[in-house]
Amino acid sequence: ASLARAASVCVAELQPLFLPTRTMKASGLLPFATPLLPCPRPERMFPPGKARMAVVGFLWFASSSVLSTYADTRFLLIFDSSVAHTVIRFGSSATLGFVTRMLQPKKRTVQETWQLMWGFRVQAACLFAANHMNSMALRLSGITLCCVCKASIPVLTVGLMLLRGKRFEPMIYLSLMPAVLGVTLASISDVKFSWGGLVAALGSALAQTLLNVTSKARLEQLEVSGPDAQFLMAAWCFLASIPMYLLSNSDVPPWSQAMQCPVALGVTILSGAAYHIEYVLNFMFIPCVNPLAFSVTDIARRLTKIVLGACFFHTVLTVPNMVGIVMALGGVLWYSCLKFNGSQDQAGRRKLMRMSSRFF
Repeated sequence: ASLARAASVCVAELQPLFLPTRTMKASGLLPFATPLLPCPRPERMFPPGKARMAVVGFLWFASSSVLSTYADTRFLLIFDSSVAHTVIRFGSSATLGFVTRMLQPKKRTVQETWQLMWGFRVQAACLFAANHMNSMALRLSGITLCCVCKASIPVLTVGLMLLRGKRFEPMIYLSLMPAVLGVTLASISDVKFSWGGLVAALGSALAQTLLNVTSKARLEQLEVSGPDAQFLMAAWCFLASIPMYLLSNSDVPPWSQAMQCPVALGVTILSGAAYHIEYVLNFMFIPCVNPLAFSVTDIARRLTKIVLGACFFHTVLTVPNMVGIVMALGGVLWYSCLKFNGSQDQAGRRKLMRMSSRFF
């Protein structure tokens, strides 16, 4: 009896690895278990993790480079108001985030939500500044200058780290030179160049840099997911944008104009939805890939935005402008490769030290 019980336990442990045969089990040859026949499991051509990464990455790329490029520029062409653009984007994102949050099984109290919002107040200020100044730059200078100036984010990040006492290898500083020269050349040679647009675009890049530097630690500290943090920060920004819009000199409110024109209404809805989808998918895509893969995808996204912006709105790209764009984005790619290799080397050294400590 003991041997029979032991055999039953062993076969039960091995059962998931084998394919049951109904005829043999029905014949009573093995009444206590399934027969031990090899079970050839079909291999998946695309693992679930990679499938999710590919789907999320494609949707983020498409929503940002196609939907946002068209909707944002078209909105500003129709309404000619960066303040209204800010209100619509943050209001739509806060509303969609609230609906998504209410559909989740675990609810938060009003007090818990307010405490989390208060924890993200600094990051919300950076997000507000980055998006509003980006809208101003889009209105004054167009999509090309905005995308090129975003290539200065690595330069601003290194500068911020230097102020905080961190030092880098000489190759890191060298890799930033093409980005600086490329941004300068592409900005000055842009056909829609304006000093106001350049200042707004660089201010947006600086605010985005501060958001990137401070948000990761805050997300880990408050244990909040990326999409949920987007809702909390968008709610802050929407509340801040309302009095700013009321104080601005606007003769015709954008929503009344949108209600009178179906095209304007469609662009308003598309602009708000595209902003929310882009940022939520961005938060979902970052954990799926390493920093180098994200940087390469982001560079391709910016190039696509520039090309599609030129196609949608007949923007002229001069030869110096295109050379500057390639230089700026190429410098960002070089910087990303150096940073990724450096982080891999540090991880390898830490692993080697842990293994050595076990033997000595």
